[in-house]
Amino acid sequence: MNGKAKGYWLALVAALTCPCHIPIVILALSGTAAGALLADNMVAALAIMTIVFLLSLRSALRAFDRPDKLGESR
Repeated sequence: MNGKAKGYWLALVAALTCPCHIPIVILALSGTAAGALLADNMVAALAIMTIVFLLSLRSALRAFDRPDKLGESR
């Protein structure tokens, strides 16, 4: 996978784990075991999703900043 594709996947993970999206995720998963787990453990879910968000956002920005290996330069 090249750097840009990896960056897009990491940006998608960052968008899905953004702390401001947790209520939307809980509503989307309502009625499922995952939704119940998130609703019961809101503080832990917020902490874990914030860490995943920050790491994936940083990695996505780094992947977009690197030139492709196909000979492109900045």
